Amino acid sequence: FRTVVYARKFLCTRELEKQKIQRAALRLLSLIPATSIDGQTIRKTLNIFRNMCPLPQSTTDRTLASEILLNAAPDRETLAAFILRSESFNPDNHDVWAFFYDNLKQRRQRDESVSDYRYTRPYFS
Repeated sequence: FRTVVYARKFLCTRELEKQKIQRAALRLLSLIPATSIDGQTIRKTLNIFRNMCPLPQSTTDRTLASEILLNAAPDRETLAAFILRSESFNPDNHDVWAFFYDNLKQRRQRDESVSDYRYTRPYFS
């Protein structure tokens, strides 16, 4: 849990120096079991995915955030709805959503429980 708290300090920050470390923190969080990640860290990760942080987020950071969120979705029932609410008819970055839906498709093929989640079709395809 200490690792999660430490990594969270670098997520969705106003400080440019800390944002440079954000990608390493996201990679670390993607390796940690989703059940160990707390709600505050999930919210910051969701803000990165939605590009709602004080500083602009890179496509790489946003796709890493989507990976973490998809890992956490089976343990958090409302998370999938929050992810989908951030999709729009004109997304600011099509690559992020393409990665999200490709990742989801692969997860459905590997894990039966993922197909229980109701995800919509991508708007931009």
